[in-house]
Amino acid sequence: MSFFKLKTKSREVRVDGRIDLRSAQMKRSIFAQERVKKVMAGRVARFVKTVVVVFVCIVIGVGVFGFIGILAYSLKSGKELSLSDRVNGFLSSTPLKFLVKNSDTKIEILEVVGVSSVVEFPESSFVFENYITRIGATSFAIKADTLSAGDSQSLYDFLTSGQSVYRLPLSAGWVDVQEYYKKELVKSGWQFQASVAITDTEKIPGEYYTKDEKGLHIYSVADDLWFETVTKVQAEQGLHDKIVAYKAKQELVAAASGQDLPNDAVWKLRYSRDWSVELQKNTIYGENNVYFTHDTSKERVVISVLKRYPGVLADLTYKGLEAVGVEYISTWLTTQQTSVTLQGFTRKELIVADGKALEFSDVKNRAYFLFLVNKKNKLYYVVQYFGKENPEFFEYIKDNLKN
Repeated sequence: MSFFKLKTKSREVRVDGRIDLRSAQMKRSIFAQERVKKVMAGRVARFVKTVVVVFVCIVIGVGVFGFIGILAYSLKSGKELSLSDRVNGFLSSTPLKFLVKNSDTKIEILEVVGVSSVVEFPESSFVFENYITRIGATSFAIKADTLSAGDSQSLYDFLTSGQSVYRLPLSAGWVDVQEYYKKELVKSGWQFQASVAITDTEKIPGEYYTKDEKGLHIYSVADDLWFETVTKVQAEQGLHDKIVAYKAKQELVAAASGQDLPNDAVWKLRYSRDWSVELQKNTIYGENNVYFTHDTSKERVVISVLKRYPGVLADLTYKGLEAVGVEYISTWLTTQQTSVTLQGFTRKELIVADGKALEFSDVKNRAYFLFLVNKKNKLYYVVQYFGKENPEFFEYIKDNLKN
């Protein structure tokens, strides 16, 4: 009986032992889980602190740079920004920009000062804003007593000649200007003509538009935005005529150390040493035709006799010159490709060698003609050039040829 009890008690002890062992294991497991939770919580807390610190640093850094940008714009544009504008500008450059109060006031769209039917680029500022008074959205007046009389007149002449200049906002570049005006100018009836790159040596860089018989040139100088009203033809040709005129001035300088036409050439002209001259008599009228040949390009400019002028020189008209020009060019066109037509020529009335002259020019096809009468022998002449490398010499002849 006692033995049985002892076994029973022993078994109970073993059972109790197993129960105690499981309890200890459970306690260790719970303790380990709690420890892992504490470690993870500590790591999360450190991560959150790091994120907060980095976020604050970014906000402060971006804000400082934004504030510096606002101040730089203020200095560049000459505008004094209010405290609220500076605060809003600061906030707008940070992730806290949602705090900036948006104004429901409708922004007035103004035209470029001095250039009609062209809207201002958003947030750009007129360089001479402090010296004018806006009259509505399209007009202006020079402020009294802000400039000297001479400067006021110069500014007035500049603006009324169809030119203007603006400062771009810091956030915009030339590409933004190009994209903006390609969309906006169409709404005002403008037609895009061409975008000329700075690498083009025959045209002036910028954007070109036309509207009716008017042209528009938009370009950038020293990060400022310039507007210039030009003729329709100039816009279509990318102001090629200005490039030619500039080179013609260089031709004038080169001619100073050159030589003069021989006396029996009838015409008087001093030309540079880049050109060779040959005279050849007209078999009908006995006067010399003049052939200029460029030493490098081998292109020619010719001054040749056409026919005798029948009347009194004082009665010479542009209409009469036009009739002679149309007849001559119509014959010349029979030797050219069908793409070259009389309708492609622009006609321009000029004074050359102290007399009336009429120019026919087709820049696209590189053809130039000038019709005039020599006062000494009363003969019609044509100055003719067909080429691409020396149009400035043709321009030079127009400005410097004499009887």
